[in-house]
Amino acid sequence: MKVFDFDNTLYHGESAVDLAIFMIKNNKKIILYLPKIFINLIKYKLCIVRKEKMVRAINDFMRNALRDKNEIYEAVEGFWGKNGHKLDRKMLAKISHDDVIITAGPDF
Repeated sequence: MKVFDFDNTLYHGESAVDLAIFMIKNNKKIILYLPKIFINLIKYKLCIVRKEKMVRAINDFMRNALRDKNEIYEAVEGFWGKNGHKLDRKMLAKISHDDVIITAGPDF
C-alpha cells in the first residue's frame, strides 16, 4: 500500500484555495463571505495561519453557501471542468486499488 497526498502531489497546487477562488467567481451567495475568505486566504498565503485553519474556514463557508445537494454537485463538476488539467496524470497512473489518498481539502 502506498499513501499519496492530494495537494501538490496528485494535484498541482492547493485544491482548497483553488476551490475557494472558483466558488467566489461562480456563486453570488459567496459575496457575503468574501471578507472572511480573503482575510483567511491572505493569512494562509503569508504563512500566518496554518493550512488546517484555512481548510476549516473554507468548510464553514461551503456549508453555509451550499445548502442544496444539486448546488454541491454542480460546483464540483464546474470546479473539475476548470481545474482538471491540474491533475498529474503520471502520478494518478501510479495509484492502485489498495492505495490511500489523503487531503486536508474541503470535506463536503
